[in-house]
Amino acid sequence: MAFDVHDCIAFLTNSGGKSLDESMNRRFRGQDITRTQWTALYYIDRIPDITQKELAEAMMISGPSASNLVDRLETAGLVLRREDRENGRVKHLVLTEEGAAKLHELAHIPVEFNEEAMKDVSAEDVETFKRVLAKMVESVKE
Repeated sequence: MAFDVHDCIAFLTNSGGKSLDESMNRRFRGQDITRTQWTALYYIDRIPDITQKELAEAMMISGPSASNLVDRLETAGLVLRREDRENGRVKHLVLTEEGAAKLHELAHIPVEFNEEAMKDVSAEDVETFKRVLAKMVESVKE
């Protein structure tokens, strides 16, 4: 039996994900913030007292990548690192007023992207996709 990479679920999800990712990135161009930075603001807003390590886990990026990301957000005045009261080595991330404003100002971008990407896909198919993908991911976890 011949193997065709185009039938490989890892190839399909990776290439599809990259295509969707590039499309979403284009929508953030000219906004003085990247899709990745906006996503970080989203998690910082949604998860109380989030640490840089927790942000890295939520975004599925490395610790050094998260550190660089937070450095850029802090330099842009969108995020602050606040020392934990009990453990000074731990820093919690919080949005500045400017960061919260930027998050909310651009929230329409992912909403509109989802609407466009799923305009020809039924809600039932979307739920099936999510369920099947979750099962596949669970099946290959180590």
